[in-house]
Amino acid sequence: MLDTILGSPTAMRVFLHLHHYGKTYASAIAHDFEISVSQVQKQLERYERAGILVSERLGTTRIYQYNLKNFLTRPFMELVKSFYDTLPNEEKKRFLEIRRRPRKPGKKVNVSVNSKPDDNPNLRSRLLVEHPSLLYQDRFLSPNKLTKNSED
Repeated sequence: MLDTILGSPTAMRVFLHLHHYGKTYASAIAHDFEISVSQVQKQLERYERAGILVSERLGTTRIYQYNLKNFLTRPFMELVKSFYDTLPNEEKKRFLEIRRRPRKPGKKVNVSVNSKPDDNPNLRSRLLVEHPSLLYQDRFLSPNKLTKNSED
């Protein structure tokens, strides 16, 4: 429904992403929704010209956020929020689980024994990159062995 109001499914994705993260950039949206960066950039530029969004350069990246000085922005944000709140959790997980900033060096990863890295590729790859020794632990070899150490 929001895509019909905005006139484009890409515009809908841009605003859902922006609502979730607060600030965003074109390649992040394109990556998360598997669409071309040029489509996303067109929508971001269109809404910046309309005054709904503002941007700033950070190095070579243009970061977009809502323009709260425009009197139409808050009602527009409410419209997006209403649509976002009606999305099923499975839809939200598509862009909720993606980490947007690097992990602080040396920060420990909190993983419960009942976590299922085989069911969550983002968790599995993050764990294996940050802790390669986990690859050789029994509980990562099979989802059936995940609770092996839970009685310790």
